[in-house]
Amino acid sequence: MKFFKIVFFIGIGAFLFTASNTLAASFYIVPAGQNFSVGQEFNADLFIDSEGVPINAAQAILNFSSSVLRAVSVDNSNSVFNFWVEDPTIVNGAVSFIGGTSKDANDKALRIFRIKFKAIGSGTADITINDGVITASDGKGTNVLSVVKGAKILVSPSSVNPQEPARVVEEAVQKIVREPVKVSKLPALPKVRVPLYPDSEKWYNYSGSFAAFWDIPDDVIKIATFIDQSPKTIPIRFDTELFNGEKIGPLKEGVWYLHVRFQNNIGAGSTNHYRIAIDLTPPLPFLVQASEGLKIADQDNYVKTDNPQVTLRFAAKDGFSGLSHYNLTIDGQAPVRLDIGEYKLPLQSPGNKAIAVQAVDNAGNIQEQILNLEILPLPSPVITYVKPDIFVGEGNLLVRGTADSNFIVKVSVKKKSGESVFEFPAVVDKDGNWEAVLDHPLKRGYHFIEAIAQDQRGALSLPAVSEFFKVKDKPLFSIGGIGITQFWFFVGLIILLVSGFFFGFFSHHFWRQQLHRKITVAERDVSTVFSLISKDVDRMLQYYGDQRIDEREAAEMEALLKKLKNDLERMKKYVSSNLEELAD
Repeated sequence: MKFFKIVFFIGIGAFLFTASNTLAASFYIVPAGQNFSVGQEFNADLFIDSEGVPINAAQAILNFSSSVLRAVSVDNSNSVFNFWVEDPTIVNGAVSFIGGTSKDANDKALRIFRIKFKAIGSGTADITINDGVITASDGKGTNVLSVVKGAKILVSPSSVNPQEPARVVEEAVQKIVREPVKVSKLPALPKVRVPLYPDSEKWYNYSGSFAAFWDIPDDVIKIATFIDQSPKTIPIRFDTELFNGEKIGPLKEGVWYLHVRFQNNIGAGSTNHYRIAIDLTPPLPFLVQASEGLKIADQDNYVKTDNPQVTLRFAAKDGFSGLSHYNLTIDGQAPVRLDIGEYKLPLQSPGNKAIAVQAVDNAGNIQEQILNLEILPLPSPVITYVKPDIFVGEGNLLVRGTADSNFIVKVSVKKKSGESVFEFPAVVDKDGNWEAVLDHPLKRGYHFIEAIAQDQRGALSLPAVSEFFKVKDKPLFSIGGIGITQFWFFVGLIILLVSGFFFGFFSHHFWRQQLHRKITVAERDVSTVFSLISKDVDRMLQYYGDQRIDEREAAEMEALLKKLKNDLERMKKYVSSNLEELAD
């Protein structure tokens, strides 16, 4: 890309001619004002002053503070350049371009393009020009850039905006034609009104064409007007044409007086000297100094200190309207209005603070300076011990540590989320040890200890943080060194009861199954024995069917009775055995 740029500029110089013995040119930026408020948009034009040297190409990068300004758009429609190697482009808080013209360009105000900015944050923003090149039409592509002139923009918060021009209802200056009335005394003092500058006692920070008006009494035949910077001028040139006002072009900074005088048939009356005060320039740059601080590397706007409540001093001057007051802002908080250039900060925690001080003049112009203040922390305390067993609803939380003997230690108990539960101070003894006991009951969950050292001035250290500790329920008793809390006691009791119920249920079910099996076996065996007995009885009844028993039948009946007796004995034993099993 660099090679292409070199070829581009040399090529332009080689093919376009005209040379000059004086080689000098400059970039400069012209914004449409210096003071704006947050939310306002404004334009800024980039020009080249060729200083008598014909040129044909240029390139540069415009940088600006992206926290204060945002480039909205770039317009190159009315540019002196008619072709672009790189169109003006907005990238990462900068605008870059490479452009040229096929004709020689030579003027004090060669317009390159216009940037529309929007003020997005309060503060001072420098628009700078970097990596600039302006090539002469000398056939060599000589870089004739000698000077770059950026711009400084001041953006104020909405609460301290500069004045806005009054919204004036358009009112035409009219010619008065009528026959004057003759009177016996001089005309009255003219009553002058200027809609753009309605209060003659105030200062205004804008300038533009305006109209002044007055009511013409019936006896007035001539009017004399004059405007200058003297409060006592008496206009003597009267105009016979009567107008109820006069249009006046823009005024420069300073105090002006519009002198208006009437004349009637008796003579000229008194003059009204209407004051118009204009101040377009902000107060002069000034320093913000911290009396207890140490400047770092000769940077006037950067100070380190271990004092948490330094006194700031500043003194601004204004050349026209005079200084009205100061507005002081700490890290973007609500501004504090000050009538004098001294302010003792409220207690500040360690860290970097951006202190913005605005000097506001009586016209509403603002000059802002930023002080970067670093509050150095005290040495942090050390937490050496936190009681391990902390139970719900009980206090007695013991914390120990070490710190400088001149400090006190602010001890905080915090939840795991960082929410503070309780704070209490701890005194450091002469040996540098501190101890604190918290009697505040804590809820269940994880907590940690935060300790911050503080000295007599109120200066603080960075926090020291302990490991997490758990607040738990207190045990009812211990088994084998294991604490059993009320919760786990009842959980275990419920488990035992549920287990006992299921054990009894299944045991009873199994017993019933066993009993059923034994009864079934006993019924089967008894049924078998009775079936045998029934058969033997039937045979004996058969022998006795004819009511006569012979010797053979008697012998068989005797054998059957013996068998029946044996079967009954066997059944008795078997039934007794089965009844014992059922009883078990």
